[in-house]
Amino acid sequence: MTHAERYLDILVPREGMDPSTPEARQAAHILPRSGIVAGPYGHGYAVSFEGAMYGKEMDFAKKLLHAADRHTSRYPTVACFMLPAEKVIKAFHVVGRYDALRLVIADVFDAAALEAWAGEATSKIFPTCRPAGPIAQADAEELTRNQFPAWVYGPMQAWMTKSGQVLFVDFSRGRLHLFDADDEELASLLRSDHAEDATFQRLTGRAA
Repeated sequence: MTHAERYLDILVPREGMDPSTPEARQAAHILPRSGIVAGPYGHGYAVSFEGAMYGKEMDFAKKLLHAADRHTSRYPTVACFMLPAEKVIKAFHVVGRYDALRLVIADVFDAAALEAWAGEATSKIFPTCRPAGPIAQADAEELTRNQFPAWVYGPMQAWMTKSGQVLFVDFSRGRLHLFDADDEELASLLRSDHAEDATFQRLTGRAA
């Protein structure tokens, strides 16, 4: 995955667009509060989105995850369209950057615009990183609520948090530890317990 493929723009639609333009007609198909990402593809930009239109309950971070996964998989869907790069800028405001390798928000540039579109506080969508190290059970449960582990090996699990940190759990030792993605101990634990390459890359953001 190249740098351009890995880091996608997080978009929100601009207000006051001329509804007769092709970009406005495309944007009109996107439900309010949808997660929207875009990145270079061929001679234009691919815009992918997730609006949870079929009654799925998901927060905005999960919508972005689904949109980014849809974007990278290139699965045929009505929730993706192509536009020239200059049309994307006319129709959308770039409010952040999404890491499509780790499936997590990498940065937020315009918190106010993001919150206005998402209907959620930035602190919920992209929480501040906590101090790395041992973590209490209650805090671990809060970080992983309504999520599934990214990796399971025997009594061990690893969970991706919204901030991009990784919660490592070893039930056999009663260990709960929050790692930064670039921590060498996390990489060593995953390598020693045979994490698949794709899982290793998602949790650490680097090649296996």
